[in-house]
Order: sequence, then structure tokens, then C-alpha cells
Amino acid sequence: MTQEQLSVHGVSSDTSERKKQQIAIRARQLAKQKLYGVLATQSIAMPGYPFGSLVQYAFDEQGDLILYISKLAQHTRNIAKDDKVSLTVIEDDKQDIQQAGRVTIMGRLVPSQDEEKAAKIYVQFFPDSAHYQDKMHDFHFYRLTIEKVRFIGGFGDINWVVKEDFCLLQTFNLQMINSAVEHMNQDHQAALHLYCDLFAIKKEDKDTDIKMIYFDQEGMWLQSTHKNHYISFDHVVTNMSMLRAVLVAMTKKAKQQQAMNEQTFLEKVV
Repeated sequence: MTQEQLSVHGVSSDTSERKKQQIAIRARQLAKQKLYGVLATQSIAMPGYPFGSLVQYAFDEQGDLILYISKLAQHTRNIAKDDKVSLTVIEDDKQDIQQAGRVTIMGRLVPSQDEEKAAKIYVQFFPDSAHYQDKMHDFHFYRLTIEKVRFIGGFGDINWVVKEDFCLLQTFNLQMINSAVEHMNQDHQAALHLYCDLFAIKKEDKDTDIKMIYFDQEGMWLQSTHKNHYISFDHVVTNMSMLRAVLVAMTKKAKQQQAMNEQTFLEKVV
């Protein structure tokens, strides 16, 4: 719709744009939370049939997806013939599956042009993948260049999201990210555990190793025993000073919640 058409229907262009961006953010957050989904490729063994397989992924600096797959795998053989694919990600912690969010990402899955850079990002999320490469299994990095996204936020909440709205260009470079991550992991372990408590991230026990592994302007990922946890910031951060301020505020909020929980516990005991 043009701005004039929107006005005729009683909807301002600003309102329409905000709603569109909110939908894109919800779709992106779901994809960031899961980091795995069902990859659908065109089967060469059964022409005309889609072939689904489970894959893990990370986001690259352009907002596209990084996959690490073996050339021996059926899906890799399929994309050698036809690189058009879709990747479906499902919010699997809902009791009613009809109310669960799901994202279907459509695009082309092509060999990465910079496997070294892809590895530096991907291995942070999936450390075991560092040991996958050998002559027998022939793993390589691929880039899912996104064309369009279908987002269903629940029953009746159905939306198309264009690439320009879904793909988020990374503000921070790898050097900045690695430096901040190293600092948090070495000097602020207590804060990382507080974040887990604040956002109800389950840990195996109180001594579970928690570390930060990556962040962008919208949120950060923590990792416990190779399980990744995404935490959204309450606002976008565009520089390191803003990042620090957000983390300090989260730590303060977590401590306040911890104190309230302890007070409530003491009141119940007494």
C-alpha cells in the first residue's frame, strides 16, 4: 500500500512500518533462540519430493545463515542439483502446538565464500563442530542466502517478512565481540549466572559452567554444556558503551530479583 492508501484506510505509514518491523523482530528472535531446524531440499533420489533433514545454524554478519554440512549427506547432494531450500524453525516449548511460533526461511544454500570467517562464528555456537572436518566426512560451510521468510506467531497470526526486514546487519566486528566475550567470561562469571536466574535459564546444577559466546545489537547468547541460550536486550545497542550499560543494568536487575526471592523465602520460613 502507498502512504495515501494507508491514510484512506485510517492507518498511518509509521504505524504500518512499526508493525512490520515488530513482526520481523519476533521472527528473528525465534530463529535466534533455536539455532536448529528442518532443512527442506529437492530430492534427487525421489524427484519432485521435498527431503527434510535436521541441521544446526548460526547467523553471519549479513544476517544470513551459516550451515556446516558434509558433502556425503543427502541434503548436500540435493543442493548440488538445486540450491533452492527452506528451513523451518519451531517454537517447541508450547503446550498447544497450534499456538507455537514457527519460521520458514526460504533462500539458496550455496558454498561459503569465506569458510575461515564462517568457522570463527559457527564454532562458538557448536564447539564440537571443530572436530568434524576430516577427509572421510568432508564437511564444509554453506551460506543460506535468505530470499523471504514466512512467520506464524500462533493461530491466525500469519505473516510474510521480506529479506530486508529479517536480515540484521551485524554492528560489531569479530574482534570487538571476542574481546567483550573474553572479558565477561574471565571477569564476570557471577553476572552470567545472575543472567541465567533472571531469564529462567535452566542449569544442570549451581556449578554448571556458563559462558557468553556471541552477541549482536539485539541480544546475546550464553552457553551451558554446549546448550545455547539467547537473551534479548530491552533495546538495541550500537556501540560498546551501550552494551556495557545494558549488561550492568541487567546485573542490577538480577541482583534485585535475587534479593526479593530471598526475602520471600525468609518470610515463608518465619
